[in-house]
Amino acid sequence: MKINNLIMTLASVTALTLVSGCNQDPTPIPAPEAVREASIPTNRAQQATREAAQTVQGQAQQVTPAAAQRTEFLSQMRQDVTSLSADIDALAAKAANSGEAIKAESEVKLTELRAKVSRLGEQLELVPLSTESAWQQARESLGKSYDEARESVNQARTWLGDKIKP
Repeated sequence: MKINNLIMTLASVTALTLVSGCNQDPTPIPAPEAVREASIPTNRAQQATREAAQTVQGQAQQVTPAAAQRTEFLSQMRQDVTSLSADIDALAAKAANSGEAIKAESEVKLTELRAKVSRLGEQLELVPLSTESAWQQARESLGKSYDEARESVNQARTWLGDKIKP
């Protein structure tokens, strides 16, 4: 009996839902004049907000000379770090084709070089986060680290060249 009552209730609710949803007039009711006039200030406010957002967006897209220099420096430094890594890989390949003693000794040197270049890469990733006031110091520090890493790679190249004489 309870099941019959439940089924009848569900059937009634379904029928009422269908009947009330099927008999609607598709023409919208026009808004009273007072409502239309009240929406005009809102539209003006929305337009002013859009214009302000476009102005801010336009200013954000302008690149200052300092920002352009920073971007160019970072791009060049990334290429230089990639070049150092490629040099180390070339030295490792050269060392792999040599004797066991040279391989072992060069592996230690190459591991140290890779660690230097890795620290340089980490330092490079932090530079874009620096403030304008810290930018010059960060740039100098990064340049110094790069010069040290480049010198270490050159020393390793010379050492390996001396060990592997034709």
